Amino acid sequence: MPENSSPSSLSRWLVFAVVLIADVMDLLSTTVTNVATPTILRNLHAPAWIAPWLGAAYALALGSISCSVPASAIVSARAACS
Repeated sequence: MPENSSPSSLSRWLVFAVVLIADVMDLLSTTVTNVATPTILRNLHAPAWIAPWLGAAYALALGSISCSVPASAIVSARAACS
């Protein structure tokens, strides 16, 4: 971090750190899902062609939650202010 850091510069670094941590967590959860796919398919007695759909469904669910949680926080904050 630069020596003469303004509050604006510090908040940019904080946002960068939060986004970086979130990206690592997303990568980790996707890796766990991919590693667990054979066990999930075996326990559900599902055919192998379901595996890509399992990954796509997980990505869709994760994306939906990632988009809806911040949006609901914005809506509830606006409702609380009025």
